Amino acid sequence: MRTLYIAINGETKGPFTTDQIFNMWNAGEIPADSFYFNDQSQEWEQLAGVVDGFKPKKGIEKFFNPPPPTKKEQKDNETFKNNGCGCMSIIIAAFMIVFAIAGFDVSSSKTKKETEVSREAVSNPAPVYRDIYKVYSPEEERAYRQKKIDSQYKIQVKEKEVSKSHGEQSNEMFIAVILLLIGLGFGGLGVRYYWKAHKQAS
Repeated sequence: MRTLYIAINGETKGPFTTDQIFNMWNAGEIPADSFYFNDQSQEWEQLAGVVDGFKPKKGIEKFFNPPPPTKKEQKDNETFKNNGCGCMSIIIAAFMIVFAIAGFDVSSSKTKKETEVSREAVSNPAPVYRDIYKVYSPEEERAYRQKKIDSQYKIQVKEKEVSKSHGEQSNEMFIAVILLLIGLGFGGLGVRYYWKAHKQAS
């Protein structure tokens, strides 16, 4: 809510809230030729032309049509906004730089791990019995046949190291550089927002 100074018979009084000024005007405590100091235009203006806009808002009207913020509130809001944007930018920058460092570490390695899956025939597979008293649906029939085939093989999973191609290393390095540049960009943006907030607060 705005607080304003008013001039009554050449004497400056206040500060008053807009609600107080409206109530004093209706009670006849303020002459019709009085002036108020407009904190937005930084000038003295006639009160009669704007006093109706000081009428207190109630309930849902106050929620959907709030009074205009004062210069201090605008300054505080801008400072809060810049601090929030700066904080978010620094967090994003930190994540990007961490990912970039991890990317450089991966790209520096000349080998990579690959998983190799192989099947080896079993000499004495475990028998898979069929229920002769049951009528198998098509899905159950397929599952039975697959189980019978699987019982004849032993699946082996091995991890082995293979050499990376030059193209793979170049792609990993390129991605790491892009992440680093994005991180530095967000870091610079965060510093800019913090500097702006510092200037507004001082």
